[in-house]
Amino acid sequence: MQLSFLGYILSLFKIEALLEKIRCDKENYLNIPKGSIPFILSKLSKEYNCFYISKNEIEAEEIFEGVKAVGQEVYFFPEVDVIPYSSAFPSADKLSDRMTAMYFLQNKKGIVVVTTVEAFLRKLPPVEFFKKSILRVNKGQNLEREEIIRKLVEYGYIRDFKTTEQGNFSVRGDIVDVFLPTMSCGIRINFLGNTIEAIKEYNPASQISYKEVEGFELVPANEFSIEKEKDFTQTDRVIHSDFVNYYSNLSSLLDYSSTATLVMFDENILSQADNVRITHEQLMEKGRISLFWNFGDLLTNNEDLRKVIVKRGAENEFSFRLNDPPEFGEGFSRFITDVEEFYIKNGYRVFILVEYEDLARRFMEILKKFKPRMIDKNESINGYNFNIVLFNLEHGFEYVSENEKVLLLTESDISGKKRIFRKRIRQIDTIFEDIEEIQEGEYVVHLNYGIGVFKGVERINVLGKEKDYILLKYADDEKLYVPLEQSNLIGKYIGALDKKPALDSLGGKSWAKKKNKAEKSIREFAQKLVSIYAKRKELKGIAFLPDTEWQKDFENRFEYIETPDQVKVIEEIKRDMEKNIPMDRLLCGDVGFGKTEVAMRAAFKAVLSGKQVAVVAPTTILVEQHYLTFIDRFKGFPVKIEMVSRYTDNKHFKSIVNGLKNHSIDIIIGTHKLFSKEILFHSPGLVIIDEEHKFGVGQKETLKERYPMVDFLSLSATPIPRTLNMALSSLRDISLLETPPDIRIPVETYVGDFSMELVKYAINGELNRKGQIFFVHNTIKRLPEYAFAIKQLVPEARVAIAHGQIGEEELEKAFIGFVKREYDVLVSTTIIDSGLDITNANTIIVSDAHRYGLSQLYQLKGRVGRGKLQGYAYFLYPPQKALNEKAQKRLFVINEYTNLGAGFNIALKDLEIRGAGNILGREQHGNIVALGYDVYTRLLREEVEKLKGTYREEVETMIDLNYNAYIPDEYISESTVKMEVYKKILSVKNEEEIKNILKELFDRFGSVPSEIEALFEISRLKIKASSIGVESIIEKDRYIEITFSKYSKVDVIKVMNLKSSGKHEIEIRPNLKNKIFYRGFESNIVIKVKRLISFLDDITIRG
Repeated sequence: MQLSFLGYILSLFKIEALLEKIRCDKENYLNIPKGSIPFILSKLSKEYNCFYISKNEIEAEEIFEGVKAVGQEVYFFPEVDVIPYSSAFPSADKLSDRMTAMYFLQNKKGIVVVTTVEAFLRKLPPVEFFKKSILRVNKGQNLEREEIIRKLVEYGYIRDFKTTEQGNFSVRGDIVDVFLPTMSCGIRINFLGNTIEAIKEYNPASQISYKEVEGFELVPANEFSIEKEKDFTQTDRVIHSDFVNYYSNLSSLLDYSSTATLVMFDENILSQADNVRITHEQLMEKGRISLFWNFGDLLTNNEDLRKVIVKRGAENEFSFRLNDPPEFGEGFSRFITDVEEFYIKNGYRVFILVEYEDLARRFMEILKKFKPRMIDKNESINGYNFNIVLFNLEHGFEYVSENEKVLLLTESDISGKKRIFRKRIRQIDTIFEDIEEIQEGEYVVHLNYGIGVFKGVERINVLGKEKDYILLKYADDEKLYVPLEQSNLIGKYIGALDKKPALDSLGGKSWAKKKNKAEKSIREFAQKLVSIYAKRKELKGIAFLPDTEWQKDFENRFEYIETPDQVKVIEEIKRDMEKNIPMDRLLCGDVGFGKTEVAMRAAFKAVLSGKQVAVVAPTTILVEQHYLTFIDRFKGFPVKIEMVSRYTDNKHFKSIVNGLKNHSIDIIIGTHKLFSKEILFHSPGLVIIDEEHKFGVGQKETLKERYPMVDFLSLSATPIPRTLNMALSSLRDISLLETPPDIRIPVETYVGDFSMELVKYAINGELNRKGQIFFVHNTIKRLPEYAFAIKQLVPEARVAIAHGQIGEEELEKAFIGFVKREYDVLVSTTIIDSGLDITNANTIIVSDAHRYGLSQLYQLKGRVGRGKLQGYAYFLYPPQKALNEKAQKRLFVINEYTNLGAGFNIALKDLEIRGAGNILGREQHGNIVALGYDVYTRLLREEVEKLKGTYREEVETMIDLNYNAYIPDEYISESTVKMEVYKKILSVKNEEEIKNILKELFDRFGSVPSEIEALFEISRLKIKASSIGVESIIEKDRYIEITFSKYSKVDVIKVMNLKSSGKHEIEIRPNLKNKIFYRGFESNIVIKVKRLISFLDDITIRG
């Protein structure tokens, strides 16, 4: 019989005996490894609604993803991620997940809910009020639009101009969009009067509907908006904690289950449950109702509840002949040996489980000696004893019976590291390439007039025709009304995000001067790059040896699976090193993305070729960290590594100098001290510069002059925008690491009121797991005060203070002491926001968080969660502090978006600009700030293409005809959306795109009015005119003036013939050779465009 992988694994679990036991006994014990839990839950759910209670959200994610991979219906019930009684509101995505689990528990049987002990114990509104709050909405139903809007507000939905996230809704004329927490798509309701004409499901990303439905159940956006029993005050700031006051009786999560229920948990949960209640009640004011149930009461008060406790060594325990998977150390070389010796030779069937196909291919390469086969979970395993399976599971297990021996291993079992679960990570994927939402009041750049402020869209009557104009404000309150046809000349200003840019003057020459100066600077910069690139290609350098067995062994000892980016970058660097041209490559990637591993592999390759390596870092702390990392990674290989810094005494320094001269040292790691003339290498081969922008140009050039033939690899932790990389890629060798490794766990973020009790709670939580804490406050004079308070509250904590005014040597001592774990708490300013990589520091507390910018908050958050432990970030602000809108928004974003793929999301705009400046130098960074990022990259790309001889002028036709052109307010009212639509319509490239946008507009906003259809006619004219090099088509008093560029494809003979024939009434003026004047005529825009397109067709050069 053909058995699939999933069918085969499930067949190992003979569940009937366990089910019989559960039916008889309320409490049962299971002796099973963690990796088997998803399969067992899947089988038990055939008879019960199953709850699995985890110790924390990381473990809950593991089980949730495992059950989902098995194919069983499963829901995640997370914790409420705010501190009780704080005025911050919980994350929308977590509240949506909670509502979804509550809803489906009420409506379905045979499902699995995975939760944590804290989430499980939290009290919920009564089930009967939850049921009362569900509203059925059907096609054809008589329901006023205003009534459903009122209901959505009452149910906690947030009104926005576009609905892309759960818990939001938007209104456009007779259309209401809503994104329910219980659905993965949006719902679009079309009204005709007071009747629902149609209900459609739509994609929140594209905003396009794809299916009509008969109806849906409208549920509240969150549990705190469920109908109340008692009078409710809408202004209650802490409703997430005060909701308990509005009901006589409350429910537990178990109460929401509509069928027979089973709870599974590890025995350690019993003690953890008590700690949860005690810890939270310490934060609770007297007289308040507790938010948490007693765990024991919940389990004993339900007569029909069945408990399954995972416990080793219990009496009457049930087992499936399962064992934990073996532990492997020393990377892949040891793993391969052990699998062969202990399992394959003993007749085991081996399955390696990985989540992604690219990882599977890496394993196929590493394990090729076993001739593995790559399959998905539903493919047959017959005849194959070594399979790599595409299946998302965190832990495996070993199964042994009389007839079967199975070893099931996951990526985590092999590496010993946890993976990140991307399900919970909410990311904004792009910024520079795709974000064009320009809000009123935001800075913009007009290509011809410079930096201004977008003030909205205004309708003006011109010569009896109504037209929309984009209103921009410039210096001295000057106004510029830009015809909507020129919206493509306006882009969002992205530049100096820490301060407001200076507005240009319409009458003055400030923009022209800035632009001309920048163009000259960019031209010189591009020429210099081209020159350097050409000279380097002429030099003869070191051709390093191809990879040896030792290199492969070194790489196999890497304890993680490389990301696809790492594999690509490593190949690029090795290819460069094996050429006899000196390498000068820049490697960009966020902290934790694997730059150091790439650098160590390059260093090892150089050492195996008989060469020495210098690793240069800007600070003593980084040198210390690199030294410890290199020593640990090179363990077991005959490679001598030394470090040099300001703390290296003279005697040791002299021995290092001698060691480099006589080649008894292979790798030296140091600060700028390595630039010293005393340091001479016997066989220099590779220089690795970390954070290269922190060294002066002179210092780098000194090294390159001293060692012109060696390879240089520079590392930068600030990401650069993709568009900049594309502009520079042909002139500088740049490698990008953009993929986060699968071992980073998203940082749990809390936003709320500051209190020393909360600080004590956070510090004790970290100390209990032997970790370290950052406490950040940006007023230097208050740091000793906070340090003293922390010592009083937590006497066992060892506290150090760090800030920029204590002197460099003292500061380094504090940092190095913290790195060496001599201190538990580092009380500091934001001086820690970059350069520190301490995997043992996993809690950061930031006071007065409302004062920080978004990128600073992001970088502070990035100090923790770098290892395999959960990181915690507490962003706190003074109690009762009324935050302004911008501060609220910043704290909302930092709480709501958990980003590891740094560099291409809104929270990192500032970092990208900084990254661009680091790579291009101070002068070019000034040009970015002066012109804005988009204009700068456009000019840089043009200059590079001109120097390479690949530049092609693209003509953007400017059109200004006399016709009614506007978006009616009743169709789209928000200026931001109007701007988005104008830019979309007027940037189309062909008829197919026009059809798609028309379809999208009809879907999102309803029937397209004639005023908007006129804009599409302008787009058609623009497509044709641009294709033959027309610069502008402007309607004046009696003529339509057509101006041609020097790249135009106009047949002069055809023009003269047309003038003679009279087919088109045109006038040619000898003194204006690049213009044709087409006699004006009255007609609607459709006829006008058709006639102009016909004329352009008639004069175009064919072939």
